[in-house]
Amino acid sequence: MFDLGFAELMVIFVLGLLVLGPKRMPVAVRAIARMVAKVRGAWVNIQNEIDRELELEKLKKQLQESSELSQKTFQEFHQSVEDIKQEAINPPTQSATPASQDPKLDDSSTKG
Repeated sequence: MFDLGFAELMVIFVLGLLVLGPKRMPVAVRAIARMVAKVRGAWVNIQNEIDRELELEKLKKQLQESSELSQKTFQEFHQSVEDIKQEAINPPTQSATPASQDPKLDDSSTKG
């Protein structure tokens, strides 16, 4: 967290010893250690909460994409059903000519 080397820690320890004295120094060190532990714990909780929120956002995005895909698939299915209904109601007209009107058949029958 803080980039403190051994020399800096020794200076802080000596100053704390001079200011607080030998009787209050262990109590102060324990209080500082507890405070640092609480801050670290809070920081870990914050990081975990951020990770959960990011994962939740990712899941929401995937759900939305899935929903859009499902909606598109449903619309395509509905359109196909409507097309089939229209073909059943109005069958397409056949463009093939009857055999009696086929010019190839008329030519062969007259030659014979």
